[in-house]
Amino acid sequence: MQAETKVYLDVAIRVAVAILVPAFLPTAMCQEPLPVVEAIDDKLAIEQIKRLYDKEHENLLRMDISAQAKFLPDDFVVTNPFGMFIDKQQVVKRLHDNIIKYSRYERTFDAFRRHDDTMIVIGSETVVPTRDANRPDAGKIVHRRFTEVWLRREGGWQKIVRHASDNPSGN
Repeated sequence: MQAETKVYLDVAIRVAVAILVPAFLPTAMCQEPLPVVEAIDDKLAIEQIKRLYDKEHENLLRMDISAQAKFLPDDFVVTNPFGMFIDKQQVVKRLHDNIIKYSRYERTFDAFRRHDDTMIVIGSETVVPTRDANRPDAGKIVHRRFTEVWLRREGGWQKIVRHASDNPSGN
């Protein structure tokens, strides 16, 4: 009986090793395909997010408040250049109150950093609030730095966090 148990145990261990070891090999031991696939996936994600930035750009310059309200997820938050931490509802109110109103809005991207279903975007912007915007810098050229967090969920990418600060030097 003992010898028979030993044979079954030996077979069970060999089967487990044959099944489990390949499934749990470290990524570092793989031959190139995984990084190539991730790189392609990252490029696709960046392209998708850039297209979303284009859509947001159109919404803001056209003052399409309804489209911008649909664009932002309900849990969106921002620390704006005025040092205020506000949520989506407050952003939409600022659009209605002509505080967020631009005649020019340009972005430059410095970095995209992906971590699974999260993309961090860092860059700079140049905006010109319209002359009739309800804000102290109306009609002036404003340079900013921004950091944003995008999350992949519900079948696409959504911007959930933004931090923007004025950069008077424009660098």
